[in-house]
Amino acid sequence: ASLGDGLLVCLIYVACSIVFRQPNWNARMSASRYAAIFAIGLVIGVLIEWTGLQLHRWAYAEAMPLVPLLHIGLVPVVQMLVLPALVFWIAKAWAAATSNGRVGTSYR
Repeated sequence: ASLGDGLLVCLIYVACSIVFRQPNWNARMSASRYAAIFAIGLVIGVLIEWTGLQLHRWAYAEAMPLVPLLHIGLVPVVQMLVLPALVFWIAKAWAAATSNGRVGTSYR
């Protein structure tokens, strides 16, 4: 499942690269870029959950909160909203720290 989530984050990266016409679109994050991440993540999350249920690939426990009207799991959908944004935020912070010499510095 983790590998699948990683591939979905890569898919969102590629989709945003196409939308923003920049391969390094995540270097300068803005509200519109986070909105794109959330929108694409929402579509992917809903499609995956709906398809999985329709194909009987999985079922939910009684405790799983459901998205009203769609009757799909709320937690997996929210995960696809939060996870990609968090990954891109961490990647941006890591790149900034690396370029400033704070990360990956060898100690002698």
